[in-house]
Amino acid sequence: MADDLEPLELDYSAFLDPEPVSGTVPVAVAGPLAATASGQVPAVAAAPKVGPLKRIQYNAPVTLTFTLLSLAVLGLAQLTHGQSNFWFSASRGSFADPITYLRLFTHVLGHANWQHYIGNFMMILLLGPILEEKYGSARLALMIAVTAVITGLLHILFTPAGILGASGVVFMMILLASVTNMEAGRIPLTLILILILYIGQEVVTWITTDTNIAHSAHIIGGLCGAAFGFLMGHKRHTNVDVSPGPRKVSKLDRKAAKSLAKGRQL
Repeated sequence: MADDLEPLELDYSAFLDPEPVSGTVPVAVAGPLAATASGQVPAVAAAPKVGPLKRIQYNAPVTLTFTLLSLAVLGLAQLTHGQSNFWFSASRGSFADPITYLRLFTHVLGHANWQHYIGNFMMILLLGPILEEKYGSARLALMIAVTAVITGLLHILFTPAGILGASGVVFMMILLASVTNMEAGRIPLTLILILILYIGQEVVTWITTDTNIAHSAHIIGGLCGAAFGFLMGHKRHTNVDVSPGPRKVSKLDRKAAKSLAKGRQL
């Protein structure tokens, strides 16, 4: 009876891989995988190239503009053989003439020669950006303008000779920088040393020698810088919130503080 049984044949064709299809079947792949579908690495967009000139930052607008304007004025003076310096110097004149007041501002832009210009703006380019970052461009521009007017006005009132150059602004920045980190109620030692080394030297030179250097403008500019520093420092400290008075610490608070200091848990 066993011989009458036929072997059972199973059809495995359904489990086998289908026959390969001739030709290619296009498959559309969208998105970032489009490049990787064919086995290629997607290309990364290159960063835009920045030219060397675009990397240069106009970091201190007032300081740099002051420097460039003075450079242009000096170049103009060279072309006109010094004739244009009339507009960029301060001297005695009629106070009924508006040009007199204009020249009180513009005299800090004029310079006698390249050595005079370079000597002043080496210091201005060194100190100006630091002061401009601390006090702001508008305040620094105001301090330069006030210093120009005060130094020019006092010079022409007491000295018959004219004045031109940014030396007064230089000394203003030197003294202003020396009181930058001034604390309330304290006098910086740097200010005392600067007063002795710079202002003291200018006073001695002014008295003992006869030169065409406006030492009075240096002294006045330095005093302006010290005054600006004390004024700005006073405003900075008065804007800070101060508690009405010392808070009394209870015994429990002191005990808790001691426990925390010793690392014990309350």
